[in-house]
Amino acid sequence: MRVLGIDPSVNNVGIAFYDTQTHKLKTVTFQPKRTKDTPIANVAVQITRYILISVLQGEKRPDLAVMEYPQWEDSERGRMAMQKGYIHQLAFIVGYLCGNLGLASSCLYTPTPMEWKKNIPKKAIGIRFERRFLVPANSVSDHEFEAAMMIDWLLTDGLRENPPPLSG
Repeated sequence: MRVLGIDPSVNNVGIAFYDTQTHKLKTVTFQPKRTKDTPIANVAVQITRYILISVLQGEKRPDLAVMEYPQWEDSERGRMAMQKGYIHQLAFIVGYLCGNLGLASSCLYTPTPMEWKKNIPKKAIGIRFERRFLVPANSVSDHEFEAAMMIDWLLTDGLRENPPPLSG
């Protein structure tokens, strides 16, 4: 099974692609080219193209994808982002990616940060990362780490709690 994890952002997007059969993890951080006047739709198109061309590189589409759902009410940083309109931009990016990566909605998971991170200390999450992906946690950026750990959440908790429907 191939799983795509995305830590969405308007500035730095963490992307992880994991194959459960080969146990190969590919991670990358993408920075969309933008100025303060760049329409958010342009940013969303850049991110989608990057994932399709540079990350998937002609491979079959992922079987499942997981992308963090924008949440603002749980932190001061989130509330500030909401006031500045960043949450709306982020929600647009998430929606655009969901609609343009060619995945059935039943194969796309969008947990909130609290759902997938829970209250587990970062050190413990780092150990879990290394066990799952066989890669040192400090060898990837924070955005890549979060994208990969959403994949871990999906494979350990998300699918058990919300299995995709059986195709018939």
